[in-house]
Amino acid sequence: YEKEGGIRRAIYEYLTVIEINKVEYETMLKIISLLEVLDQKEEAIELLDRLITLQKGYPEAYIRYAELLE
Repeated sequence: YEKEGGIRRAIYEYLTVIEINKVEYETMLKIISLLEVLDQKEEAIELLDRLITLQKGYPEAYIRYAELLE
């Protein structure tokens, strides 16, 4: 879906993956990137907050968080 331009559908499918496996951190980062494309910065920050809470030792999440706050 993502490659075909169906970003919202791609987000929905990625969320389904997270529902099945709550520790899909890479999938969460993918959703965050897609939310940025849709100019939904606040939603991306909320998801990053969740990711950081779940996985405190995940440096990529902190980097993305700092980038979004710029």
